[in-house]
Amino acid sequence: MFYACTSLSSFTSELPLVTDAQYMFYACTALTTLETSIPEVTNISGMFRSCVNLKELNFDFPKVTSAQYAFSNSGITTFSRQIPLIKNGSYLFTAALNLTNVES
Repeated sequence: MFYACTSLSSFTSELPLVTDAQYMFYACTALTTLETSIPEVTNISGMFRSCVNLKELNFDFPKVTSAQYAFSNSGITTFSRQIPLIKNGSYLFTAALNLTNVES
């Protein structure tokens, strides 16, 4: 949806019907603020990959089952979100060099 939109700095919108958000914000390097709700999403693979200026998220992932590379190479510093149904989270935080705290 916003793949490699390098000038996108914030996103504020509800996405109540989205189930697949794979690579939705991939390489949105200016993205710092994300205010959304995606209650039905099941796939967030690569969703925030290479979002180097995104430091935190303020929504949960209650139905996500697939999250490969979701936060790899991102700027995320703390992750305290719930992903209770995750089945595939391979490389979830690969190269997230600023990540210092993970809480579940």
